[in-house]
Amino acid sequence: MTSPPKVTRQELDQTIDELRAIGGVHLLPIMTAVRDYGIAFVQILQDTGPVSFRFDRPTIILLGDDLHEAKAPPAFHEETLRAVLDSVSRVIIVANDAQPRFYALAATRAAIFREHVLIIETLPQHEADWCTLIQKYGTGLPIVLCSIPTTNGLQ
Repeated sequence: MTSPPKVTRQELDQTIDELRAIGGVHLLPIMTAVRDYGIAFVQILQDTGPVSFRFDRPTIILLGDDLHEAKAPPAFHEETLRAVLDSVSRVIIVANDAQPRFYALAATRAAIFREHVLIIETLPQHEADWCTLIQKYGTGLPIVLCSIPTTNGLQ
């Protein structure tokens, strides 16, 4: 079991600048919380096999199921998913546009309330698959759904 790598404030500042430059503004609240509140951030991608890490500080886990294609829960190691769902306080499913307010919610829950939060990035056709998995292994976990696309710049 490993802890997420520790990075310096300068490295986080650079990451934040790079995210602004490439349009990754949805991740800014998370990187700011990592820098300013000492939370951990872990990204788990499709088909990576088992992943384990310590939950020794508030952690945001980003499950990337929307890279080139969404593959739904079968693309992730089942025991890893169960361990994550056993450890988090809430789940946010982003099944459409990456709206910054949902990432800010995760950052706030981790930074202020010291919770572990799971964000699942997927596509609309797999939202129900993820909800089913959460209900199976994360009984009673609150689920926040981000399913509606942004229009005309409104969020």
